[in-house]
Amino acid sequence: EDGFVLAGTLFRPGTSPTTRPAVVISCATGVTQAFYHPFARHLCSFGCAVLTYDFRGIGLSFPGWVPSQREDDEEKKIALLKHELLNTTISTHWGKLDQSAALKFMIDLFPECELVVVGHSLGGHISGMSKWREHIKRFVFISVNNAHYTCARKPLNRLFEMFAIPAVAVACGYLPTKRLGLFENLPRDAAREWAFFSRQRDYLFSLPGYKERYHDFKTDILAVSFTDDEYSVEPAFSSLLNFFPRCKIDHVHLAPDQVGLKKVGHMGFFRAKNKEKLWNLVGDFLLGATRDKGSKIISGSRRASIASKL
Repeated sequence: EDGFVLAGTLFRPGTSPTTRPAVVISCATGVTQAFYHPFARHLCSFGCAVLTYDFRGIGLSFPGWVPSQREDDEEKKIALLKHELLNTTISTHWGKLDQSAALKFMIDLFPECELVVVGHSLGGHISGMSKWREHIKRFVFISVNNAHYTCARKPLNRLFEMFAIPAVAVACGYLPTKRLGLFENLPRDAAREWAFFSRQRDYLFSLPGYKERYHDFKTDILAVSFTDDEYSVEPAFSSLLNFFPRCKIDHVHLAPDQVGLKKVGHMGFFRAKNKEKLWNLVGDFLLGATRDKGSKIISGSRRASIASKL
């Protein structure tokens, strides 16, 4: 809506996708769309059209960026973060504008298809912000947590970080997280807003009108989280789902050994090496297939913790 051009990748199946959903994958904070491409290709192999995209200020979504430029041209990216993207926020730019642009792109391109969104962490947090949210038939949440500091593995450390982050972001003109080996650098105001949310008991739902906005959001949600998440412990995951009271929700909280793995964590679901163990957990739900007694995920009217059944 504001004319900003986002970088995205569209995966088209070999046959017409009209009988399969059109899927949008929304990234976690500071994670580039390329991380999700193996999962996107997997969905495409089942006949889904899949869109991945970078939020502005992440990956390839920078003003004037062209495909011939190197993605790792950090000097130019930092200059853009410190000037043209300084005021980029999670709620207004990533949630309302960027997510909406991705949804509208798929709605226009595949009007006959069901629209399904896969949200990883932040990609689930912002799910109710788009004006096109009513078009979403189903939502898959992967490691979508309430990031309030009391839900962190080390709450006091997280609280300190959430006071330090705004100071660093203001001093540098952006948040230099890539220098710390974490994820992509963040725009200054996105980092400040993230820290603010993490100090609020209701996280981003503390913004005026947001509880009501999410209260009115109605869709089916399958939420998958893991006990070895590096950032959060339960009830971070279940407490966030309480802000979606009109949604039909299944929540599966798994220990890695229950799916035959040693480690999954916050990022591991999307890693190609875990394909055989994890991706089938969401397949039937995502494709809209009818589940039966042999399904690994069993539908419930509100929420089902079925880790012990696997």
